[in-house]
Amino acid sequence: MGVFKRWVKSKESTKTAYWYVRYSINGKDKWESVGKVGDVTKLVAQRKLERIKGKIRMGLYEYQDNITLAELENDHIK
Repeated sequence: MGVFKRWVKSKESTKTAYWYVRYSINGKDKWESVGKVGDVTKLVAQRKLERIKGKIRMGLYEYQDNITLAELENDHIK
């Protein structure tokens, strides 16, 4: 588990750095983007990881590999 910076190359061949958190749930390693470096600080990424780890310990964190647009819209509306 940890916080790391990852450089992502766009279609225009420009590189942009993003903060990611890495954690393990149900024996599977997961990566999750937190935001663009400069817009989001490393401290914010670390705090997000701590919240995720706390939810995992309490059994409340559910990671969905395949989420549909309709499910995303419903969550946003709620």
